[in-house]
Amino acid sequence: LGVSTDAWLTAANDSRLPRVHALIQDDPDAMKELYEYLRGMFTRLSWVSQISTLFPEIILISIIGFQRITLMCFLSCAGVFIGGALVSNYVWDTSVREILVSIPLFFLGMIIFLGFSVITMLWRRKRFTAEYLYETALAKAVEASRKADSVLNHTLKNTMADAAGQIEVFLDSQSHKRDGNSRYSTEHLQPLTQCAAMLRRGMRACRHRQAYLMLMSGKYTSSLGPVNLEQLGEKLAAGRAMTVSAPSMNVYLDETLCTLILDNAISNAFMHGHTTNPDVCFTMAEVPSPPIVYSDGSDSMLPGAMPGVLYSQLSVVDTDQNTTSTSSQVWIKFQVTNRCNPRKPIINETFVLRIINGINDDADGQRSALSDQIGIQHSFMAAKALNVTPCLYQDRDHVIFEFTVQANRAEAVFPETNRSSMDVVPKFPDQLHVHCIDDSAMARRLLNHYFCRELPGSFIHMYGEHKEDCEIFVKEVTQCGDIAILDQHLDFPGSQCYLGTDLVRQLLDANFQGLICIRSANNAPEDREKYLRSGVHCIFGKELAMKEMMKELKVKYAAHSRSQRQRSTSSTTIADVHTVAETVIQAWDHPAD
Repeated sequence: LGVSTDAWLTAANDSRLPRVHALIQDDPDAMKELYEYLRGMFTRLSWVSQISTLFPEIILISIIGFQRITLMCFLSCAGVFIGGALVSNYVWDTSVREILVSIPLFFLGMIIFLGFSVITMLWRRKRFTAEYLYETALAKAVEASRKADSVLNHTLKNTMADAAGQIEVFLDSQSHKRDGNSRYSTEHLQPLTQCAAMLRRGMRACRHRQAYLMLMSGKYTSSLGPVNLEQLGEKLAAGRAMTVSAPSMNVYLDETLCTLILDNAISNAFMHGHTTNPDVCFTMAEVPSPPIVYSDGSDSMLPGAMPGVLYSQLSVVDTDQNTTSTSSQVWIKFQVTNRCNPRKPIINETFVLRIINGINDDADGQRSALSDQIGIQHSFMAAKALNVTPCLYQDRDHVIFEFTVQANRAEAVFPETNRSSMDVVPKFPDQLHVHCIDDSAMARRLLNHYFCRELPGSFIHMYGEHKEDCEIFVKEVTQCGDIAILDQHLDFPGSQCYLGTDLVRQLLDANFQGLICIRSANNAPEDREKYLRSGVHCIFGKELAMKEMMKELKVKYAAHSRSQRQRSTSSTTIADVHTVAETVIQAWDHPAD
């Protein structure tokens, strides 16, 4: 401060006051008086300039909030102020009164800014606490919603399985009264047949819940597997009055996404089509490679197609190392057609884009207020994840939804997807011991009904009414069991949930050699992988009709029995070889005299 004051004073004498300096330079008293006056003035100016630079820093520190580092900054500012007051030459030229006034004022300002920093800190802490509590509550709500959704999904699947089972038992009992004792004709029972098929279709949709969640979050990864087109058409048409045309061909597809796209398209065809005669047709056919769709306005452009988009190719990879497939690629065209409703607006490119973008205006007054076309939005969303481009357009009095995918043929025999393996169904041998455990009374009744009919000379055992049945089930199966069928989730009142996979491990630990099956409503791909890792031989979803399950169970049991016989023969052959080797060694060690 003193150095800067002397520099300012020299500059003032030499450049700012030249005539005054020339007049009084010979008078020592006048020069001393002028020097003292200018020195005090410039000292005050330098002192004010330092304070003016110090206070903005204090303000910034106070805005940061009260913390350990900000408190240290406040103390350092106070030290700078006091040090400047004690060291500067101005202090020795001022009275004690001025010092006592300036220092308290400075510390008063410091206290004010320190209080402001504390208030800022408390406000931010309150805000951060509120944000943390909100995020924590949101995470808990999401987790609770996920668990509730999982429970609801599981309960819904079991409820639909029980309802479908009740209907199936009734229909099966009526089918064996066609000798005139039945009070109901086939036409009377047709609605119940469709109802059971719709319930099974609903269970299949619940099975893909996790895939739908990943799809909505944009994290879905396409997974290819062998799919029989004829059986895919039958699943989608179950419970619906529609025409299906599909070749009996095995190809690699993402069945989950294809089912979601086509199921929504078929539902919209019935919902928004002709009120009395929708004439819904579902076609799957092999077609030549489709051309590029251009937006040049030419006649070759399909109405409703997205402009300038190529029909995308579905990349093909082998999902099972044990599965053999040819390298031949085919283009499969999926098409859903229905008669249009004359009261609905004409479907054009603008209409389709409005639906995809979620615009649901009712300006024309022709659209139902209860319809938001969300099914079509889901179809286009799933098609995007499948990397295909669907087309929705109207041709005269028919509405057409179609898309084309490229896939590889699956020439290998897949028991789950190839109907040829089910053409010749073997029979169950006599006097089998079948053990079933399920916590649902309706499931036990359904299984008992069909097993008693399919295996009249066998022994059928049902478990699952009490939690003690789990221990009894394992004991009885290991003692005298040929087929074991387990539900995955066994819930008993007042006790913990037992898992079927845990019981499977106990059976395998007890060296059970029979056929082990899981029959559960939870049979998503990740669930099936978990079942197979536990040692299960075959998996049946509760959405599968019991007649189809019995056919597959016969095939599975025949294959398992054949495998067990081959293993037993191999073990016997190895034992015989060991016996002959020991005989030769003994003869070599003790030759005959």
